[in-house]
Amino acid sequence: MNEEKPKSLISSKLSAKWIILVIILGLMLLPSFLSKRTPSNKESVQSNATQTSNNQAQELTEEEQVKALIQKSLKGKNNMGYPYEDKIEIIQDPNGKYVVDIKYNADDNLSKGLMQTDIQMKISEILTALFTQREDVQKATVAALFPLQDKYGNPFRGDIYIAELNAEEAKKINWNIDPATLALNILPKVYKISYPYKIF
Repeated sequence: MNEEKPKSLISSKLSAKWIILVIILGLMLLPSFLSKRTPSNKESVQSNATQTSNNQAQELTEEEQVKALIQKSLKGKNNMGYPYEDKIEIIQDPNGKYVVDIKYNADDNLSKGLMQTDIQMKISEILTALFTQREDVQKATVAALFPLQDKYGNPFRGDIYIAELNAEEAKKINWNIDPATLALNILPKVYKISYPYKIF
């Protein structure tokens, strides 16, 4: 009887060691098993997010899509701290076409000539987006605002450069040429320009 007890003790100790070994191996293999499953979960989440964003884009009205297109060119703030976007007004005419009126805050620059160049580049960017990506825009007006001072010394922001382009003229423009040439040499000769507050 005394000899059998050590044998059972040894066998129970061995079985306990095996159980512990199995548990340790299981814990070691678990992270690699989970990591194999994780990418598919991530892909699923990314796929759902992409599908959601596509659905949201499809849910935008035509007018909202036009506005979103303009806002891409007017993200952030200018170098004086004003948001580029000041006003975007979109009206549908009786023919179902859109008439767009945009005001944005222009950047300051070292000289009036450089400031005018910046304005023409920004206006060109907006008009190019509208008339190359939308066939339902009938007319677009883009006004550049700038901090001014009236004769009494009071500050205000006024329109210093306004460009107006209609679809009929836009169809004649070669939009594929060099952006700088388009902005500085072509468009200013095509769109109607006005200077309510002339500083150039």
